[in-house]
Amino acid sequence: MAIFLPYRSNLRMKVLHLFPEYLPLTMIWAFQQIRHIPDVETHMAGLSYLPDSYHDPAFRYWPNPKYRFPKALHNGVHIILRKTRGYDRFLAAYIRREGIDILHAHFGHIGADYSGLGNRLGIPVVVSFYGFDYGRILSEKPRYRKAY
Repeated sequence: MAIFLPYRSNLRMKVLHLFPEYLPLTMIWAFQQIRHIPDVETHMAGLSYLPDSYHDPAFRYWPNPKYRFPKALHNGVHIILRKTRGYDRFLAAYIRREGIDILHAHFGHIGADYSGLGNRLGIPVVVSFYGFDYGRILSEKPRYRKAY
């Protein structure tokens, strides 16, 4: 399926990559894939940013202003935070300001969580499934069944 975007002369396509957190050390494979995408302006967004994470100076990182919790509370807090209206408002403002063309959700459940935001903004949401998110997650978290 082809996606046709509005003509923008010589500007590069802007893709916002969405992760639950950016980026656990075990996910070097995702970092390597993204940093080798040619001719794209890469933006990253996570509910949290891990301190020893992969960094590329060519990437633009959304500064999540709502994620200000002590490290001990990070597990699980992001799920509650993601469902707040403030989170979507801050992210939507960033998407509009930066002129993001595509939201790329990494993992199926992240795609399900952000599909409403993409629809409201009129921006396509592309989802990459990697394993547990299309096999195990539907039995563990049936709330995603309808969105899938």
